[in-house]
Amino acid sequence: MKISVINSWTRNSQKYLANCLKSLTIFDEVIVLDNGSTDKTIKIANSFKNVRVVEHKFIGFGALKNLAIEETRNSWILSIDSDEIAIRMNVSEKYTNLNSYGSS
Repeated sequence: MKISVINSWTRNSQKYLANCLKSLTIFDEVIVLDNGSTDKTIKIANSFKNVRVVEHKFIGFGALKNLAIEETRNSWILSIDSDEIAIRMNVSEKYTNLNSYGSS
């Protein structure tokens, strides 16, 4: 089972984004929805091979999350903010459990 990760509201997040994305390398697809960054946010996001950047103006939190979901390829979606870090051990364990669940 594959899981897509969405980061549906990113703007001028260079301070935290690299650490956030490093914690998500276990996932094959991470969508970063950027809302007009003027710093190095987009450059940082594009430096990760599993990340796809989508740029869109701010249209509201709910609408942006829905837009990010529309961009995903997978049925399971994890939503995370750009200043959050997924704890690798916890994510790996949950991901393994979901894979077991999905194969039965």
